[in-house]
Amino acid sequence: GALVTAVIREDNLFGRGYKVGLRGSLSSVSQSGTFSFTDPNFQDKDFSLGGDLFITEEEFATFDNERKGARINLGKSLTDDLTAFLSYELSTFKITAVSPFARQDIIDSEGDTQLESRMSPSLVYDTRNHRFLPEEGTLFVVNPAMSGGFIGGDIDVGSMRIDFRQYHNVGSKLRFRLLKNLIWSYRVELRYVDALSGELPAFRRIYLSGQAPLRGFDRDDLGPRDSAGEAIGGYSTGLMSTEFTHPFFGPARIAFFLDVGNVWERHNAYDLTDLRYGAGVGLRVITPFGPLRLDVGYKLDKKSGERDREVHFGLGASF
Repeated sequence: GALVTAVIREDNLFGRGYKVGLRGSLSSVSQSGTFSFTDPNFQDKDFSLGGDLFITEEEFATFDNERKGARINLGKSLTDDLTAFLSYELSTFKITAVSPFARQDIIDSEGDTQLESRMSPSLVYDTRNHRFLPEEGTLFVVNPAMSGGFIGGDIDVGSMRIDFRQYHNVGSKLRFRLLKNLIWSYRVELRYVDALSGELPAFRRIYLSGQAPLRGFDRDDLGPRDSAGEAIGGYSTGLMSTEFTHPFFGPARIAFFLDVGNVWERHNAYDLTDLRYGAGVGLRVITPFGPLRLDVGYKLDKKSGERDREVHFGLGASF
């Protein structure tokens, strides 16, 4: 439920406008570190060019996964609000700490190092007036990706992510003065992944977790399970969320939200008859240590053996 991110960043290295950063994040199921360098105006050609070195360790229900690699990023502003990106990533994966109750393909791959070669273009349309606590605007991201095939590697996987968010200052249109700063936002995120050949690697299955959770649910509450009852992620996820925020005290905002979504296998991707529902209240604060986000979500369709609620906490630049 907790995610803490720390970033050290310089946006004008050597007085040349270069951006360099060191970022680390820590949660109950993952740890990661990234060093990045970007030239936002490469050779005065109105392109951004940069790269990352990263290492990530993730804990799943029946195994751990270590990932190391490097990434090259190219960006181009098409308009004031629309930017195109192209990223190429080369990384290694290694599965360890496999449970004897894991699926056989996971047991067979324990200790093996696999190479992934991944190409990922994206389009980002962003008119938000603030990155962390926007009051107006739209964010729309389309991000396909492909691993393997003609770009090599041991993993052949294709994926797609679509993220749409809008923010409206509805309080400015109300006559009730106490609600003049009421902000309404909604979000739809869809993700899909599938193997281009062979089986989809276990560590490439997707979950509703991290920075885009279904609030009120733990990562392992959602989606398909193996024969031992452990959550194994899925081929597709969908999240629909709506939220109202309003100034609370000082720099803090109070939020009320409703989330709908789930994780599915390939055969029932985006099954709208199989959705889970969560609702709750949260706080949003810009602190000297970065944006703070605290949500307490309650399951509206609690099942036997599940907890009534989950607490989601985030601190750092990722928000």
